[in-house]
Amino acid sequence: MIRRRRPSALALAVLLPLAAATVSSCATFDNQRVASVNERELDQDELTQILDDPLSQQLLRTTPIAGQVSGSGARGVVSTWILVEAADEAGFITQPLLDQAKGFFDEQVPDEFAAAPAVAQSLLLRLTAAQVGLDSGEYSFDEIVLAAADDDVTVDSLYGVWDDEVASVVPMR
Repeated sequence: MIRRRRPSALALAVLLPLAAATVSSCATFDNQRVASVNERELDQDELTQILDDPLSQQLLRTTPIAGQVSGSGARGVVSTWILVEAADEAGFITQPLLDQAKGFFDEQVPDEFAAAPAVAQSLLLRLTAAQVGLDSGEYSFDEIVLAAADDDVTVDSLYGVWDDEVASVVPMR
């Protein structure tokens, strides 16, 4: 006959709080956040909408192969999102620049822009506005990079890490 030992009261006193802490920490982990800049967040659903949008694929050069976007393509989109957020938070993306960018989309690709999901429209509009500001000399790319370096930037390790030196999401090493 095999005799089963019951756990001691001491073992239960130690293990139960540990198990409860483990379960509660898993419950609060946010595995939907892809990246954040200060308080602004890009979640997995939003990234998927951007990656699946034909206009975003064309303008961000992320054409899927066999229905999949490469890791470097996804990192590129996340990097672009981070830089656009940093430029926006720093005040580089102004209403006049947004108006110019909207005019571009209204003239060049009105149907494609209207069909894009709101998150893709926002990214593309602000990216184009930032590019107009860069082209006109209102600010430099280095100023945007410095703004990003001053921000609290986080990236889900599934995508890599933010590297201030190259202003990009790079693979984990």
